Amino acid sequence: FLSGISQTKVLVSQQEELSAIGVAYMAGIACGLYNKEELFASRDYKTYEMQMNESEAALRLNRWKQAIDTLLKR
Repeated sequence: FLSGISQTKVLVSQQEELSAIGVAYMAGIACGLYNKEELFASRDYKTYEMQMNESEAALRLNRWKQAIDTLLKR
């Protein structure tokens, strides 16, 4: 769904629960301990490709925005 709405390929890590390790990676990248390209190239990813056309994606994205607007106005 995300791939279709964004009209781009989405890569999802095969490793579960990345919250804590993600923070560690960000800190390591920021201080020069890790090279971002090398670090993420070594991971296994599941790839999701676009399955909906542009008009379908635009319609669904518009409906999502309407739902968010409705919630924020309450």
